[in-house]
Amino acid sequence: FFFFSSRRRHTRCREVSWARRCVQETGYQRRVHGIQKAMRVYLVLLAIVVTTYGFDHFITRSVDRLMEGSKEFRFISFNMPGLHVLEDPDWHLISEWEQEDALKSIVQIGGRVTRIYTLSIRKQSDPPTMKKHVNGLRKYDEDLFRCLDKMLELCNKIGVRVIMPFIDRWHWWGGIEDFKEFRKAKNFYDDPVVREDFKDLISDVLNRVNTYTGQKYKDDKAILAWETGNELNPTNSEWTKIMVAHIKSIDKNHLVMDGRYGIDMNMLNDPNVDIVSNHYYPDAHETYAVRCRNDRKISLGKKAFFVGEFGIEKTKMFEDLLEEVISAGTIGAMIWSLRFHNKAGGFYKHKEGDTKFYSYHWPGFPENKDYDEQAVVALMTKKAYQIQLKTPPPIPTPEAPILLETNNVKAINWKGSVGGRGYDVARSLSKDGPWEVLVNNISDCKQIEKEGPLFSDKTAQSGKLYYYRVRAKNESGASAWSNVIGPIKAQFE
Repeated sequence: FFFFSSRRRHTRCREVSWARRCVQETGYQRRVHGIQKAMRVYLVLLAIVVTTYGFDHFITRSVDRLMEGSKEFRFISFNMPGLHVLEDPDWHLISEWEQEDALKSIVQIGGRVTRIYTLSIRKQSDPPTMKKHVNGLRKYDEDLFRCLDKMLELCNKIGVRVIMPFIDRWHWWGGIEDFKEFRKAKNFYDDPVVREDFKDLISDVLNRVNTYTGQKYKDDKAILAWETGNELNPTNSEWTKIMVAHIKSIDKNHLVMDGRYGIDMNMLNDPNVDIVSNHYYPDAHETYAVRCRNDRKISLGKKAFFVGEFGIEKTKMFEDLLEEVISAGTIGAMIWSLRFHNKAGGFYKHKEGDTKFYSYHWPGFPENKDYDEQAVVALMTKKAYQIQLKTPPPIPTPEAPILLETNNVKAINWKGSVGGRGYDVARSLSKDGPWEVLVNNISDCKQIEKEGPLFSDKTAQSGKLYYYRVRAKNESGASAWSNVIGPIKAQFE
């Protein structure tokens, strides 16, 4: 500025030009100062958000207990295998809305923690267009990993921690047999090259930067623990020792869990293992409670122990197990498994092999009485709070459902409400009413792809135009009415 003002020898024309430029420079500087001020305000607000977002502490271990800061951390909850990718009714990406529905269900149950299934591995029999997390050596599907990113973002936002296993022993989503095929190797556990490949996979996951939060996975407090895999069966302890040491060399924030099926006695003294677990299914003579008692004795004073999976049994077996977990000081237990609302309407459902058991659904529905869903879900909720020394609060009044657009009065579906036990459907000849309630308290616990729409208006008159709305209800009350859809012309053959 002073440089220009010293040049008084210029002509009047130059002085006018200079004056105009000064005004322009001053206006520019004002805009810059305004932007700088706005940025300072933004950074202050961002700092406030960061300090209130997510969790205050990583979960740590004190001998055979887990700690959240200075408080002991225990949990009873549900496995949620499809929180990062969906296998029913076919393999597909999960939506953010579905992830929110799932996590909010865990919160209402009192679970605090969930465990997802493993990363999917491409199998030779997979169609070329089928998405898998791992498509080859260090070849990853970005869309599927973005679903993991979003899951972690929402876990922090909603307040649920997650246990993340790396790879499966079994073939369901692709597992160890498929991973070794990338090298045409004979053995997943013993081949030195495959070991290095798996260490690369671990490194890439731990160092991944979340595309929504900008945070590396190894720095994310929502992750309770890394699990080496699901129901693994290494021939000896060497493989596990190598992998847990590798995880700890990269990530000193998180706990590490041995993913072996059952407790490996050799890992009880390994400094890089924090948690051991076991899965209980009807494949042994002892009750689940007795098996848990024995496993707790083995790990007592050495490692934290929890029941990673249990299921496919009578409700009394579950109740006795959970009583044992709580009384013996076991860190927790997770039943198999919870499925959530489908964004297209109804719920996802999963049948457990050739048994009568299906997945569970919050808040539990009478139509699933064959496997005692209502009683099991109620038991899990009671024990989830009991292990925290709390009494279960009343179930929250559901939020309004979202009615989905349709051109068929016989195919009316909606995105369900967390905790909704039933729904009222209303119809009108005008979008402003008056409204006639056609049905009260109908359930949305249906897999619409197989069982048909949630509601079919069979009283509509052909040729007339109709509007619809819906609300959710439970014992705490009714939601607001949903959005209105229509006009829909009733057409019957």
